[in-house]
This record gives sequence, structure tokens and C-alpha cells, in this order.
Amino acid sequence: MPDSKIIRTPNSPLVPEEICRLIRERIAPHFPEFLRCVSTAELESLSSYRTLEPDIHRVLDTPYCGNYSRDAAPARSRYRFVAWNLERGIEFLGQLHALRTHPYLAGADVYLLTEADMGMARSENRAVAQEIARELGMHYSFAPCYLNLSKGAGVERLAEGKNELGLHGIAILGRYPIRSARLIHLRNGIDKMVGREKRLGTQAALAAEIEFPNYRATAVTVHLDAN
Repeated sequence: MPDSKIIRTPNSPLVPEEICRLIRERIAPHFPEFLRCVSTAELESLSSYRTLEPDIHRVLDTPYCGNYSRDAAPARSRYRFVAWNLERGIEFLGQLHALRTHPYLAGADVYLLTEADMGMARSENRAVAQEIARELGMHYSFAPCYLNLSKGAGVERLAEGKNELGLHGIAILGRYPIRSARLIHLRNGIDKMVGREKRLGTQAALAAEIEFPNYRATAVTVHLDAN
């Protein structure tokens, strides 16, 4: 089964158990120290960060893929792609309702999603992209771009509870198999350790091959800093 190594507990989103352990047992205990840094340069000067850097890359460098499809989707003469910035997935239930019922959105074959949380208090510790895929019966690939050191910015800091994992990223969902998912790291447009929402990681694009019945097409989703 594609998701045989993916777990869900009442306090944990859909994510490989190994990644949960890395974040909770090795990386998260150092968040208070990292939060005191005021720049990425200062963060990277810490011996604790340099020691943990391989673990941080392990968490952030690999897309998580799975399949909740129930039946093979038929071939079409044309396919619809929809790009949607989910704004963390804070309005998850409303977004899911729109994807099920809106006449244009519900007919899409591939969704290119950005700003999707995984284990963030502000979005009820959901694995937003994976849970949408599960509810709609789709294939998915999720790529974490950032590991958040806090609950977020603005009113997000007042969210109840704590971050279970603190991941935030991008995803491709489709009615057809998703193959060869790959992460393309990009430079951050702004220093992610400056300001109140401090994060480990970089901007990235997620590329994958969509295996339609009659041909393959490359899909790419990306979220860039506003400059």
C-alpha cells in the first residue's frame, strides 16, 4: 500500500513516523535557542544548528507521496489544472467544501497547492494537503519548505495548543498517478530568521509527472516571496 509507512494519531498529522521522531526528539528541543537568533547567518553559526543540519535537511528535502484514489480516472480530451494558495489551510472545511461542490473547482484534474500546513496549531495541526487528497480520493505529493520555530505571525500566534510538527509547504494533488516527484530548492527572497515568524528552510518548487491515460505532463507548483 502506498501509505503503509504513514501514520495518524489523535495528536499527529499524516507524516512518516521517522520524520515525527526527528522533529520532536532531536530538532524541536533546540527551537528556543534558534528563536533567539536574529538572522540566518547567526543561526548557521551555532554549533547545535550545524550538528542538526543533516537531520533538518532530511525532514525538508524529500517529498511525501501517497495515493487515496479509489478508481482509475478515465482519459479526457483536455485536463484542467487549478492553482490555489490555501493560506495555511486555516479555512480547511470551507476549502474542502468548495473543492467538492464548486462547479469549476470540483471538475479539476490536478491541484497545484501552496501554503499548506502540516502539524501547525493555526490550522488545527492538520496535514492539510494530505487530508484534502484523502477526502477527495486523490494521489498527492507534499513537499515541506519550512520548519516553523513558532506558531506563525500576527493572530496565528494566539492559536490554541502547540505545533505538533511545524511544517509548511506545497503540494500537487491529482486524479491520476503522480510520478517522479522532485523538490527544486530556491533562494529565499527574504531572511526567514528576521521578524516574528522564524523558519528553517528555503523556498522551493515541487515538480512531478502526471500520468494521464493518454500521455504524461509535467506539473510544477511554487510559492515565491513577495518582493
